Amino acid sequence: MNSPKIHFPLTKLQCCPTSDGAAAAIIASEAFVRKHKLENQAVEIKGISLKTDYRSTFEKSSMKLVGADMSKACAQDAFKQAGITPDDVQVCELHDCFSANELITYESLGLCAEGKAGEAID
Repeated sequence: MNSPKIHFPLTKLQCCPTSDGAAAAIIASEAFVRKHKLENQAVEIKGISLKTDYRSTFEKSSMKLVGADMSKACAQDAFKQAGITPDDVQVCELHDCFSANELITYESLGLCAEGKAGEAID
């Protein structure tokens, strides 16, 4: 919180280029998981989706500009594929380049009600 202010309320350490995030996953077949007795550690991917910007991205709202509509549609696709709802999510690895964008994405993913991301992380 003591790092230099970029634009209120964001500080330098709450902002990063999109290239600064990282995640890794080892993808393995079910046969490999069984052979190496990894069942208790494995995570099954039940749905995955990829979207691009909508026309609404560039209209009216800065929340839309950071991808709120795109994230919401992507999440709805993935939840439908997996046969689950946001209430079923136990772990979410989420990166966004600004802490404020992360709050918007929690809401877009349906992990909390719109306008309630701050309360949800508290």
